[in-house]
Amino acid sequence: MFYAKDIANRPIFEEAQSIEPQLANTAGPTTIVELAANVAPLPYGYRYGGATMTFKNTLKAIKIAQRITDAVFETISNVTDLQFTFVYEPMPRLYTEHSLERGGNALGLDDTKEDLIQAFKGWVDQVQEAMTSVKAHNEFTYLNYAAPVQNPLASYGDVNVQFLKNVATKYDPEGVFQRLMPGGFKISKANVK
Repeated sequence: MFYAKDIANRPIFEEAQSIEPQLANTAGPTTIVELAANVAPLPYGYRYGGATMTFKNTLKAIKIAQRITDAVFETISNVTDLQFTFVYEPMPRLYTEHSLERGGNALGLDDTKEDLIQAFKGWVDQVQEAMTSVKAHNEFTYLNYAAPVQNPLASYGDVNVQFLKNVATKYDPEGVFQRLMPGGFKISKANVK
């Protein structure tokens, strides 16, 4: 949750703040830099893995995703020192409406008519199959949470991928960032489905 003004203890968050038990609570005025410093580092010796997918924000879709998540969690519940996290991150239509007013976006979300939820975890294939069966799947793959085996740039659509490739060619004609910069998703490798 986020509130843009530097005011602590906003009444709008009281109900959410009263939920118990709380494993952690970082609520309060902060900067983006401080927030990133608090949530980014992993303790030494720990590992992290994740993936992402997007689906329509319907009760049926959420219940299916939750049922699959519960089943996956059940299979790993006896593993010690494991934290299994599942995050719903709403993407309201308002994002795309504001984007369209300003000329569109390069993420391929201009044609999205419904609110979306981003689901983040390693059970993506199972949930995608279930979402497809109930016509709730959306191709958009959020790059910041995508697993290395995913192809998030391709989810932006043919036109946007071509646009981004043209921009990359214009500003990096020798492909330095595509070939020599380690890590990350490269537009040169975005295979559109």
